[in-house]
Amino acid sequence: MHIITQMIILYFAGFLASVGVISLHVRYSILSIHKASHMDDQIIVHVICGLYACAMGAIYQFMDNALQIHQESDLASFVRQLTIFIGLVMASAKFEFESNAEMSITLAFIALLVWGIGDRTGAGFAFCVTQAFLLTLVTQVLASYGVLSYKDADLVGVRSWLPSLLFAGCATTGNLGRQLGLIAKHQEKKKW
Repeated sequence: MHIITQMIILYFAGFLASVGVISLHVRYSILSIHKASHMDDQIIVHVICGLYACAMGAIYQFMDNALQIHQESDLASFVRQLTIFIGLVMASAKFEFESNAEMSITLAFIALLVWGIGDRTGAGFAFCVTQAFLLTLVTQVLASYGVLSYKDADLVGVRSWLPSLLFAGCATTGNLGRQLGLIAKHQEKKKW
């Protein structure tokens, strides 16, 4: 599998995940996007998420090579990881919890499960924590400038479970990049 094919798959995975998560949160009135009066403004967010998914997938492959992490191609665990991530997104939008703290703790445990099923490396954990922190800061900046707002925000303009959702998304996207890289290596070995 060529690197361009991998990036196209990662791009569309990030783009579609962004469309799904944002539209689900807007539909259930968890998220409001204020300055996106034109469809072009919303599409820019999805394009950026697609490009970010490409970067995360490539960084995971780079980390595996640089740290000499040897993992076998396991598409079954990736499918389980993806399924749990989709469940996490649905839970963040649909389930009513007694408090934001209860929801945050529950979603944090599910996010750790997503990481544990697909990754289980210290480098992957550190990378996902860093990305969740940075993306939460970006979302807080967007909320402070009035671009978007969360209903019942409890963490400086965003919901306290958002870092868990971002952590799980990073782990899932990174593992997709890893699996695509492993498939490419396996195909190269078959040629020789």
